[in-house]
Amino acid sequence: AILAQASSSICRHRPVFVGKMEAMKEQAKKTLEEQIGNAAPGSIKCCFPCCGGPVGTIEKMGFMIPADQKDMVMDLIKKYKDM
Repeated sequence: AILAQASSSICRHRPVFVGKMEAMKEQAKKTLEEQIGNAAPGSIKCCFPCCGGPVGTIEKMGFMIPADQKDMVMDLIKKYKDM
């Protein structure tokens, strides 16, 4: 009976926990997206709305990123995609 009660308590709180995890994940993705957007050259920022935001734009126009920033930006995109 105690095990069933403990199991019931865990299951009852699981949706709240999953919801919090999803919220944290979305916040992390939003932060990465902001970092990627800030690293983008000004000349391509105007393309964000039509190319899928900062991540989509940088993927399509990666050749526009300065060479000294390219590795860092591509690592941020990889982290974003892996989430």
